Amino acid sequence: MIIQCPACGARAKLPESQEGAKVRCAECSRVYVARDPANKGRSRQRSSPTLPIVIGAGLLIVVVAVLMSRGGDELQGAPELEQEPELHEPSGQVTSDPWESEVVVFARGLHDLAFQRETFDLSNSISFPHVWAKQRLELAEGEELPSELDIAGFAALSGSEVDELRNGVLQALHSEEPANLPGNWSPFDGEIVEQTDTSARLRLTIKPRDEAYGVGTRNIEWRLAQVDGKWKAWSWERWISPEEARSMRTARRRSYEQTTLTDGSVVIEAEPAPIAYMDETPVAQRQEIDALIEKLIDLELPAKELTRVKAELEIHGKHAIPALLTRFYHMNQEGFADMDAAIQAQLVHQSLSDITGYVTSFKAHDVLGSTKERRDSGVRQWYGWYHKHFKKFDAREEGTDGLEEAIEFTSERERRDYERAKKQIEQEEAERRAREEAQADDEPE
Repeated sequence: MIIQCPACGARAKLPESQEGAKVRCAECSRVYVARDPANKGRSRQRSSPTLPIVIGAGLLIVVVAVLMSRGGDELQGAPELEQEPELHEPSGQVTSDPWESEVVVFARGLHDLAFQRETFDLSNSISFPHVWAKQRLELAEGEELPSELDIAGFAALSGSEVDELRNGVLQALHSEEPANLPGNWSPFDGEIVEQTDTSARLRLTIKPRDEAYGVGTRNIEWRLAQVDGKWKAWSWERWISPEEARSMRTARRRSYEQTTLTDGSVVIEAEPAPIAYMDETPVAQRQEIDALIEKLIDLELPAKELTRVKAELEIHGKHAIPALLTRFYHMNQEGFADMDAAIQAQLVHQSLSDITGYVTSFKAHDVLGSTKERRDSGVRQWYGWYHKHFKKFDAREEGTDGLEEAIEFTSERERRDYERAKKQIEQEEAERRAREEAQADDEPE
């Protein structure tokens, strides 16, 4: 049978004949009574208060009767009825369940604390000196974090500097953004990579708490340190296994292919499918993009408002591409039976071109000069671009005048606000010039 230590959770094999014997845990040295978990009901029956009394009374009567038959003078020297049972060492190798180990349970709890925004408990579970030391590291690409960090300089920080560090870490752990792996993802499996008396490294497999993220599982690697006799965390980052990395590279290579159309055109195509937002796209920005796309395909939207919506989507840039492609995919699935559907698809296609600078052969309707082959290929060409170029694509590099590179934005929202204002100024300037040209044309020569 398999028994489990009630203190540390270590499991061991033990012959069924030794059930009820006292055993010593090979992991934590705790002495406990061996019980088969499958026989909990039977164990409770044996430990009921009535049964031992009856058995004990009967045994006492038998012993007294035997001694009396040998002579009353022997009763005084009778042996004790109960003796300490012999300690049995479990047979077989004792192995701990990593999921129930101290460090994994601690890391699992951090996910719950971050999700529930338990600021006080979460703060007490983080070693901010180690976090500070990690931020000061300058690691080369591919270089791993060291197991020990130099935290001596942390003591020289001012109170305001410590508060700024602490608030920044807690704010990130409380964020609603999908990229916040501790706060918005729930662990369901884990393993200990290495552990000493002062440090531990472990990995958890996690899944999103919100299925709307539209993504699968992730792996997160935790680094822990012993501080004043307690485990505290100082690093939590996504971990990609070598197998996962190879699979991702293979999937990218196989996801697109070169195709020659009947007119001799050579294009890059890929199979269309819904695409999830990037993990780095905040929830609020996703909602804003979704609302803009709804306006984009509203055929009753005034022309001036449509121009503003296109400009807004272009400002969102790379973040908007997955949602636009997903809408494009669904439009293609439904077909472009009428002119309204064709115009809506053409608007999405044009918005993608405005953001990426990429042009495909797509035209949504025969009236627009399309054929079924070129229409279908045009959709697949967008997905070919996505699989081949999206990862390295940066919309800010397209057509930049160098001004943005000289500005240091403190947040993504600040950058978007700047670009939105810049687009608005450019639009107003274009309208002003158009009015001046119109007035010039109306003036008599």
